[in-house]
Order: sequence, then structure tokens, then C-alpha cells
Amino acid sequence: MSAGVKIREAYPPAMMIDCNYAKTIECEFFEGRFDENNYCYGYCKATRTYLTRSHAGKCRQYYLTCPYRALGLRYNTKPAK
Repeated sequence: MSAGVKIREAYPPAMMIDCNYAKTIECEFFEGRFDENNYCYGYCKATRTYLTRSHAGKCRQYYLTCPYRALGLRYNTKPAK
């Protein structure tokens, strides 16, 4: 997981996820990132966007059929892991 990202002001609390939950997401394009206050956020490297809690849940449950993951694999986006 990346540390020290200054994103708290730009991303509302609805986007914060439990860091232990973030560790259970198996998609190679998912990355848990921390802000300066050690809050955890989900980040999709395939789309280069931060995820809401809802999207992180879908990422965890449906990552094998995720269209964004398919794009990341197709265009050789560098995986998070």
C-alpha cells in the first residue's frame, strides 16, 4: 500500500475504506493508499481513479469480470502488485 498521499481534502469520507478490507481485494489493479492522516482509500490503477466504498466492494466481489480490469490487461497498464 502506498503511503503519504495528500487526498483527504479532495475525497470525502464516503471514499475511505478499512485498510484490512483493502488487503482482501485481489485485483492486480487495485491499490490501497493512505493519506497524511493514515486514512485508507482504494485506487484503481486501470482507470487511475479513487474508488468509493461501494466501488471497492464491487472490485472485490467481481474483479475477474470487471471491464476496467479487462482494459488494464488489454493496454498493459502497470498492475499495483
